[in-house]
Amino acid sequence: MLKLLATAALSVFVIACGSTAAAEKPDPARQTCEAEARGKIAVYSQTLTLAAALPTTAGATARWEYTRNGPNGPRPLVSRWSALPAGQKVVFCYFDGDFANYSPPSHGATRVFERGLVIATEGEPPRLDHIGPKASTPLEAP
Repeated sequence: MLKLLATAALSVFVIACGSTAAAEKPDPARQTCEAEARGKIAVYSQTLTLAAALPTTAGATARWEYTRNGPNGPRPLVSRWSALPAGQKVVFCYFDGDFANYSPPSHGATRVFERGLVIATEGEPPRLDHIGPKASTPLEAP
């Protein structure tokens, strides 16, 4: 009986140590956002928080860029992401903040800017895609 209890205790210890090690493993997508993308958007907000770091591919990003505004919406003639290998890793970095330093051309209405999207990939400079309200900038990647 004592041997059985010792074996059970050792099993619990091994499982607990393994799960702690997995929890401490750094997330490469979050690291990319913090190291590369944050600098691209930091000038617009004093209170930036990384809201999401979502990995995807260059091929999916190009399709998203061509179709995100609907069938009749504006789109680029050529997506910069289509020039990359379709499987190349891309990270959508969403930052929440006050964006008090962001002032796009006004269209007459006061808008609230709470979230920004920076798209990052290895070998390319990060690209500020847009800054806008949380309601129209959901945390999603293609």
